[in-house]
Amino acid sequence: MEDFSKYNQAWIKRALNPETPTKDAMETIKSANAELDGMHIVFPTIRMMGGKLIQLDNDTALEIAKQKKDYVTFDSADEALNFSKSLSKAIGSARQNNKRLK
Repeated sequence: MEDFSKYNQAWIKRALNPETPTKDAMETIKSANAELDGMHIVFPTIRMMGGKLIQLDNDTALEIAKQKKDYVTFDSADEALNFSKSLSKAIGSARQNNKRLK
């Protein structure tokens, strides 16, 4: 499994922390992929805003990611998709492990 600790994005750290809140459907980031300046990027569509998790539409989420420069870049769409899937699995594992420890 990928080592996500090397990524400095706050949304990745928050999502991997099993103590942070989730939406009703147990979602914490819901990533999306897009092409930006010839690169493929992954960014969150659920963000912590004003102390609450807010689901954004893809266009708004992309604009915020570009403003904050807090997306992850890849050379191909496949790499971006694989990262997104691996991150989702890692989030699920972290939250499952936390439940077992309680």
